[in-house]
Amino acid sequence: ESERQMRTLVAIGDLHGDFYRLERLLRESDLLLPGTLAWNPEQSQVDLILIGDYVDWRNEPLEGPTEEWTAGSRKILELMHNVHHELGKLRESDPKFQAKIFTILGNHDEMMLDAHQIFSFLDLDEVKRFLGSMGPHGMQVKQAIQHLGLSPNQVEKVLKFLNWYVQGGQATIEGYEGIEAWKESMDGDMGDYLRQHLRLGVVVNHRLFAHTVPDYREF
Repeated sequence: ESERQMRTLVAIGDLHGDFYRLERLLRESDLLLPGTLAWNPEQSQVDLILIGDYVDWRNEPLEGPTEEWTAGSRKILELMHNVHHELGKLRESDPKFQAKIFTILGNHDEMMLDAHQIFSFLDLDEVKRFLGSMGPHGMQVKQAIQHLGLSPNQVEKVLKFLNWYVQGGQATIEGYEGIEAWKESMDGDMGDYLRQHLRLGVVVNHRLFAHTVPDYREF
């Protein structure tokens, strides 16, 4: 019990691409080595909890240089991914090092992972042509979808992709400097990491952390 009470708990909520806010909060807690994005090894008894919605900037004011705002979602995911692996290596090399990162699944993160399923039946060029055929403000969505000649299940996946795209996904893709690089990231280690390690909720030191309010109905 005394060991648990001595641990530091840092919880950070909806970032929506605000990488510089994440970096500032981590530095204020002395969790990063000065001048780097590497974990401070002296911070060995920390529970870092990130509470979801890492991606999809929706034009809210963000910290940091304006010209770098769209890159924020990608930089947040990359920092999470790196910290996860870094802490794992530090725990392996030193039994006294027990810092942990817990990453919660937000609805925007889930929307992004669902959107990636469009590539299970359309290739990259088809998706790019589809996005280009919709016209300004998505006025020709119905015609563009009909032109693809898809099954109802596939149409549902296309609509999920579009729902994500218009709710901040376009900015996330721009942060990867194009849909090719975003797809490659979601196809590879990053996508595997997100699907494996984003949790619906976590209990740390008797407290529940989740992105959405849990359902307390009694049965």
